[in-house]
Amino acid sequence: MKIDCGSERTTMGFFLWNRSTGKAEPFWRDAEGQLPNPVVSMLKSKDGKLWVGTFNGGLYCMNGSQVRSYKEGTGNALASNNVWALVEDDKGRIWIASLGGGLQCLEPLSGTFETYTSNNSALLENNVTSLCWVDDNTLFSELPVRE
Repeated sequence: MKIDCGSERTTMGFFLWNRSTGKAEPFWRDAEGQLPNPVVSMLKSKDGKLWVGTFNGGLYCMNGSQVRSYKEGTGNALASNNVWALVEDDKGRIWIASLGGGLQCLEPLSGTFETYTSNNSALLENNVTSLCWVDDNTLFSELPVRE
């Protein structure tokens, strides 16, 4: 099987692969016409939204033609623009693993972030690169934690 992403082999971003044609087309561009930074994680949530984590570009939520971006900031904001892993819990909250920002839980309806770092939780460091729900109450990550 051959996948054709066009003539520019260095283009990064978010592509939609058409199985019948074997071609990939840029799927979405931001307001300036740019593709998002390298995509490193994706999640389709139970409500059908597509969540996209990028390297140094933040988090995007796509709902049909609507796109919402979350960027690093202070207060109630994304803790790091390096979003490495995404999982959804049984309450529809999005858990975000990031490089430098620790672990965050986003309540999509309110837009509220809960942030867990080495300063306020059992995390020993703030570089989280993978997440997996083991059961309804247990989130697994590769990081060591304080007991």
